[in-house]
Amino acid sequence: MMVRMLDYEFKVEYRPGKTNISDYTSRHPLPRETCTRRELGTTKDVKQYVNFVVASDIPRAISKEDLVKATENDEELKRLITCIRERKIDHRNQDMKAYFNIYDELAVADGLVLRGERIIVPREFRETMVKIAHEGHQGIVRTKQLLRAHVWFPGIDKMVEKHVGNCLACQATIPCHTREPLQMSELPTGPWKKISVDFAGPFPNKDMALVFWDQYSRYPVVEFVTSTSAEAVIPQLTRVFTTYGIPEEVKTDNGPPFNGSKFAKYAQEQGFRHRKVTPGWAEANGDVERVIQTVKKSARVAKIKGKAFKQEIQRTVGNYRATPHPVTRQSPDKLKFGREIRRKLPERVVPQEEQRHELIRERDQRKKKQMKAYADERRRISQSSIKIGDCVLLKQNRGNTLTPPYDPRPYAVVGIKGSMITVKRGKEVKSRNSSHCKVLKYAGKEEHDYLDWDKEQGRRCSVQASKFSKFTPKAPGDIYSSIYYARSDSYLGSYVSRKAALLELLTKKGSFRSHQI
Repeated sequence: MMVRMLDYEFKVEYRPGKTNISDYTSRHPLPRETCTRRELGTTKDVKQYVNFVVASDIPRAISKEDLVKATENDEELKRLITCIRERKIDHRNQDMKAYFNIYDELAVADGLVLRGERIIVPREFRETMVKIAHEGHQGIVRTKQLLRAHVWFPGIDKMVEKHVGNCLACQATIPCHTREPLQMSELPTGPWKKISVDFAGPFPNKDMALVFWDQYSRYPVVEFVTSTSAEAVIPQLTRVFTTYGIPEEVKTDNGPPFNGSKFAKYAQEQGFRHRKVTPGWAEANGDVERVIQTVKKSARVAKIKGKAFKQEIQRTVGNYRATPHPVTRQSPDKLKFGREIRRKLPERVVPQEEQRHELIRERDQRKKKQMKAYADERRRISQSSIKIGDCVLLKQNRGNTLTPPYDPRPYAVVGIKGSMITVKRGKEVKSRNSSHCKVLKYAGKEEHDYLDWDKEQGRRCSVQASKFSKFTPKAPGDIYSSIYYARSDSYLGSYVSRKAALLELLTKKGSFRSHQI
């Protein structure tokens, strides 16, 4: 109240109580001591109070003198001070529009404009104030709360949202829970046309289980290999293909040996198409992954019972083949061979029936439709808006508590195939599912640790793609500016935007020099 009364000149006039309208409370006051002059407040008390408000609200990095000087040079605040002193505000002035609704809260003290107990920050220091409030990298809401508790200026919320949203460190540490809608594969035209292959293990003896899965009949095959090298895997593939035939398509992940030249040569020799799923995305090969869980469970049961895990796994696989699948309602044995294979249990005495492929296909489509609807309903689905040329952050494995969910060193998008995004950084090329990628909101003047600071050249810095892996800051301070001059070693180049300069760095071989303008 004292601050709001500073701009008013008033005269205190005594009026006898008998001249006032009589009421009960004025005639029956509560007993108390007489108010002293100190309780009423003096001009000295008011000045001390204003100085306290101003001093307590100024961040340590900015002095009161700096704010006063900036206020004197701020045309908008100078007009506002004039309006406050003249006790009227020009509603036709667009600069004053932001102050219409809070005009009664405004006051001027010691060269500063106050809104209640908060300082109105001049335009020169608004961005600095936002950076100071975000030093602890709190979220948007808490950064707003911290800033608004001490200062105020028009557009404070939007500036905080933009700054925090463009913070590279925050983008790398905040996980993204949205996923693309589930994409279902079509049923092959017949058994053993398309198969999936993956590894389970390692087991206690260091062996790996090579698991095959027929996408049509749901027929599993398990073979054991000593390692994941091409020399160990290819003979087992040949053995299985000799027994069941060579499929038209083999779907695998991008791990060894499927990502090597020897396997590519083997696929060409055998005449099957090799389809690689998105790396690091187990859902893309989910059918065989589910069988792998069954294989692992069987191995654990064998250990508990003290049995040989390899024989126990084969028993589990045999029973799996003879069990009617919930989607096809036929056993994998019958769909694979056209008849039931004799097991320990007695066979059914029924006439042989022809396979009803259309019925199986209809059941498969119905089940996949239900699966997609269920998955999309439970997950936060969102169609990916990633485009070729975007800068993205890539999800990384959590090594420890301090490891952020995303690699803060950005990649450039160079290819899109369905939900698989191919990114590049220097000579490093990776393919991941779109849910593992986050579009980088460029951080403006945000400090980037992968730029090397060259003290001899002042603000000049050299950028090299090979130094992305180090990711250690060489000097503090802001490195980016609004525009950079990017040029090659031959000194031929052009002015490009900040984002284009970073994309050029990520996708082009060699080193670049970047100079601030």
